[in-house]
Amino acid sequence: MTKERILTILYRMRQISPNKDFSQKSKFAILQTPHDFSSKQTAYVQNNQMVLGLFIQKSFRAVFLAGATIAILFAIYFATAQLSPLFLPGLNQNGIIAEADMINTSIDIQLSNIQKFDATTKQSITVLQEITANTPDHLSEEVIKSEQEKIGLPASTQTDDQINSILKAIGK
Repeated sequence: MTKERILTILYRMRQISPNKDFSQKSKFAILQTPHDFSSKQTAYVQNNQMVLGLFIQKSFRAVFLAGATIAILFAIYFATAQLSPLFLPGLNQNGIIAEADMINTSIDIQLSNIQKFDATTKQSITVLQEITANTPDHLSEEVIKSEQEKIGLPASTQTDDQINSILKAIGK
């Protein structure tokens, strides 16, 4: 397009005018609206009130969202603290402590049993050593006679002979 062509198009557009009927209706509509010089102030106050209302509304939304976020995080924390022992029993600290105490008690019991078995074993070894010796002290004839005298049994030679034969059999 050339410069002359653009100028002719603009000149034609300048000649475009509204219809007479539209012009009259627009004129009457404009003239019928009441003009209040304080309307600028009213619009300014209304605009400020609207801005203040939007600010309060946005502030309320922000506070509400922050509160909802905190509530959700608290609910998640509470749920995990209460439900984790059910789903993950290995993470329950109280359960671990109780189990450790139970194991410790079991170890203490086993150690005391080992000590009892050790003492019993030592006594058994001592008794077995005395039995396997040629002259056991607890089967000595003198001890048996003194025991019989203490109890008040008569010392019979027949009983002594039986005891001697038993002692000789054990000694072999």
